[in-house]
Amino acid sequence: MWWIWACVGEPSDRELYLRAKQEPENAVEICAAITNSDEQGECLLFAATEGNHGSEACHYARMERWKEACFFEVIDTKGVPKYQAKDSCARTGRFLNRCVYHIIQREEQSLMHRFPIGQETAMSQYIQTEIQQLGGEELRNDPLSQTLVSRIIARRFLKQWRKDNKLLFPSKFCGTASEDICMKGYRFVIRLGNQLPKPCKVPSSQSLSTELRLPYWEDAFQAKAFRVWSEICRNSH
Repeated sequence: MWWIWACVGEPSDRELYLRAKQEPENAVEICAAITNSDEQGECLLFAATEGNHGSEACHYARMERWKEACFFEVIDTKGVPKYQAKDSCARTGRFLNRCVYHIIQREEQSLMHRFPIGQETAMSQYIQTEIQQLGGEELRNDPLSQTLVSRIIARRFLKQWRKDNKLLFPSKFCGTASEDICMKGYRFVIRLGNQLPKPCKVPSSQSLSTELRLPYWEDAFQAKAFRVWSEICRNSH
């Protein structure tokens, strides 16, 4: 390959990038020869993910921001084994928190089985501990120990509600979750369900809710349901 280039002249960065895509098995070697740092970073990102070279390719990036982005994309695309997660996320620099969040979010199914209904508080505490051990910190505007538990509550409820649309939220599905997590759970129930009514408004009765194919709620949850619906409808405009 290289001797052919020697005969026809030095290839441009764009030609090298295109050649890397044509020969993914040689992509790391080809991308490393690109002189423009941004072009090289983009090429190595391809080599690491679509070219299947993994984090090996990331080390060749000259610019730190491309190196960090590369490590993050490898972790996000390939799925790093849990025992490698901490070291791998540590290399992602400014993407560290996103990396930690993605790794834990991929555990949704295992968390659902590990923590049955009634162990929501323990699940939330476990997520907080995992974030710390992976070197991240919870975001105030997106606390994963709440949002992930809420999404699991919603998925559990919807699975049963689709079998019996007379089932009312939350029934037993919030378990030991806090009021805030339970309300977030109902918000996910609405979001993960069917489209919102147009115009968006709080369903006035269970019969109307059934007609709209939207989950209704228990009497004790009514004030909270109204708050959730008001917020969703306000943000939908």
